[in-house]
Amino acid sequence: MIDCKKIGRNLAFVLYLVCLIYIAIPVDVVSLAQKGRPLLLGFFSFERLGVCIFLLVLAMVYTYVVFGKQPAGKKLLQVTVGVSSLLVSLFFLHVFLALSKKPHYIIDDGFVRHLPNKKFYDRFIDVPDAKGIFSLKYAQTEYHSISVSFTTDQYGFRNIQEQSSYDMIAVGDSFTENAYVSDKEVWTHVLQEKTHLRIFNMSRGGAHPANYYYMAKKYIPIIRPKYLLCTIFEGNDFRKRSLRRKKKGSSTFTLSLKKSPLKSFAKEMATHYLAITDENLKNQYPSISWLPLEVSYQQKKHYYCFRKKDISRLCLKKADFAQSPGWLFVHQYLQKLHALCKEHHVELIVMLAPSKPRIVVPLVIKSMNMENLYNFIFDEKDISFSYFKEHLLELLNTPENQLRAFCEKSSIPFINLSKELQRETARGKKLYFTYDTHWTPEGNRVVAGIVAQYMQEKD
Repeated sequence: MIDCKKIGRNLAFVLYLVCLIYIAIPVDVVSLAQKGRPLLLGFFSFERLGVCIFLLVLAMVYTYVVFGKQPAGKKLLQVTVGVSSLLVSLFFLHVFLALSKKPHYIIDDGFVRHLPNKKFYDRFIDVPDAKGIFSLKYAQTEYHSISVSFTTDQYGFRNIQEQSSYDMIAVGDSFTENAYVSDKEVWTHVLQEKTHLRIFNMSRGGAHPANYYYMAKKYIPIIRPKYLLCTIFEGNDFRKRSLRRKKKGSSTFTLSLKKSPLKSFAKEMATHYLAITDENLKNQYPSISWLPLEVSYQQKKHYYCFRKKDISRLCLKKADFAQSPGWLFVHQYLQKLHALCKEHHVELIVMLAPSKPRIVVPLVIKSMNMENLYNFIFDEKDISFSYFKEHLLELLNTPENQLRAFCEKSSIPFINLSKELQRETARGKKLYFTYDTHWTPEGNRVVAGIVAQYMQEKD
């Protein structure tokens, strides 16, 4: 005869043992820091903590069923009903919370965009993606909290007021849309005031070169501009993206349920109350001990953080980058965009938005421990340390050099932002947020000034 209680005891014991072993396995602190994620209680990532809690609860359920005074079958039924009720309640709570949030996006013509003719208000706080090792100098960020107004036009793009005609379309991702500054601080708006060019901002956070092409294909015949200014962000545009377009008519319900409010709440609570920020812990790991990066000018000190992928994506040799799927993807759609502009007698101008590490790392490279930086960037040592140390600046500039060469060969005007951004950063201006990837209000003003000077010299 099968001894159910003995089996239950053994199973509970195994679950407790697995939970203890899972806790005992060392967490990869460096990997969490590289991704900007929290270290909870000194042992856990968010996912590992979730698994441990699940195993522990399951073991406790088995313990209750096996060792309680009531018959095991009755207790098992009670537990099953209780757990099922809890899961159903959580699901409906999730649906209610998701749908009660006012949606900011719709799906139109296969692409996600903002609701048209709306004005949103929000508060942006420049904090790490997750409170943890990266946030040790958190109090020293200059842009702790910013009030942001965000206005959309009839098409759902970020334009304060509509014009009867436009001189320029500006297309790009979040570096052109700029969700983290207010309407009048976005570089396209500042550029419009400096030059009196009528600019249609046709950008969307999260977009990529294929989106730029398809949006231009739709809106160039409507807007009929003289110029199309396409901004390529080197941080993520040089990645091959999925071209699968959203189904037309996809509902707000689908968009609302995509992110779980309950999961977000759980992460926020775990991060706030359980994440550790121990300076001694950070110093145990040399490959991350240099973060946040300090850039000094006279009495000013600015701090910058970035994740591993923000800099590792730049560190490719010229030949490797030229054959990478990301570059071939950008190359393909810039060619299409160029042909489209020629067809409609629009002049295409390309501008590269440099990522934060490419601007700030060269400013402090002489004082950095290159071995720590090397170990932070690379898991698999495709590039030797000696080559990295000697050619780092060349590696960082590879994407820009490749894009500039393409533009020159294709007779496409190219705007270089990196030299001026680096010069102004060296002079003590805070052009990038400490933790976030994007340009600060001051950074937007500098970019607008560079583009304004280019357009004035061009005319």
